[in-house]
Amino acid sequence: ENTAEGKIYKAIFEELSLLENQQEIKKEFPKEIIHRRNTGYAVDEFLTSDLFGGTEPTINVAKFLSGSEGTLAFSTSMTMQLDNLPPAESIMVCAHFTSINESLLATVTAMQHNLYNCELMDKTILDCTKSNREQSKNRFFLQGDPEAVLMLEVSGDTIEAAEKLADLLITDLKQHDFGYHHAKVYGKDISKVHSLRKAGLGLLGNMIGDKKAVACIEDTAVALEDLPSYIEEFTEIMDKYQQNAVYYAHAGAGELHLRPILNLKKKEDVVLFRKITTETAELVKKYKGSFSGEHGDGIVRAEFIPLMIGAQNYQLLRRIKKAFDPNNVFNKGKITDAFAMDESLRYEVDRKEPIIETIQDFSDNEGILKLAEKCNGSGDCRKPVEAG
Repeated sequence: ENTAEGKIYKAIFEELSLLENQQEIKKEFPKEIIHRRNTGYAVDEFLTSDLFGGTEPTINVAKFLSGSEGTLAFSTSMTMQLDNLPPAESIMVCAHFTSINESLLATVTAMQHNLYNCELMDKTILDCTKSNREQSKNRFFLQGDPEAVLMLEVSGDTIEAAEKLADLLITDLKQHDFGYHHAKVYGKDISKVHSLRKAGLGLLGNMIGDKKAVACIEDTAVALEDLPSYIEEFTEIMDKYQQNAVYYAHAGAGELHLRPILNLKKKEDVVLFRKITTETAELVKKYKGSFSGEHGDGIVRAEFIPLMIGAQNYQLLRRIKKAFDPNNVFNKGKITDAFAMDESLRYEVDRKEPIIETIQDFSDNEGILKLAEKCNGSGDCRKPVEAG
């Protein structure tokens, strides 16, 4: 049909019918086994269709639009597919480790146990919760001072079934000599541990001073079996730049929210901002991973898309963008023809910090300005009590 929709389907069909394009996508895109892969546009999802050599009888453009960050279309309504609820009874095993690497090696073993959750908190995150009045109460399961904790949740139709699964998991971890303590958490206490993990990112913003845990490489994902080696090499990059990174989030999915701690008010750290991002992108590419697992590309990562998927595939994305949005009005610069990641930053580099006199004492945060700079834009301070 000679409609906007018809032209889009025609463009997709013509592009992906070319064997050369299919081969290039398979060669350069992240491994299919990585569920959280959101680099560029999901043209690799189209290759599952029997139109392009796959086995699916249709093409699902919704999968393609997911993660496109509003650069292709404006959605007026959506039909959602829901997952089944987990079994009624759950137990969380909180495994304590003396190193990040040990926890990631343990993740590979733990994920063979049909877990419903596998999340990681490192010492930096855990230490942030010590001085938080609300979250300090949720540290009840901790023993000692672990470098990392894996939150491993099993579920069964009865508590007895869940107990068996938890015991099998703990036995397996111990047989592999993974972890020094394996706390079992039950019932409503599980949500307290989840709350501790979820609070972690916000609490990172409470770091006093100009150094902050910076979002630039916080969305990388690799295949689970590659995760320990990937993190080992990533740590070498951090050590080279004398950086202590934060390790946080979805270990079971091969995705960690890694954040270097930088002062983006200083020129040397802005330079590091780019160097660390570039070298991490190259490392992710080495493992055929995804530089954007779930957060999307945006300004901070979009300029690395050609590196991640190859120049030929990048030009394919540009042509598809033009088919969807010929006048380039939808959120431009966020995936194709991207802005530079180190321009338009929040702070003017090497500026002289203003001194703001206040009646109240904000010295515990080094002044009211640095207190305001803790804001991460999440809007939690504006939530009504009813929102929870």
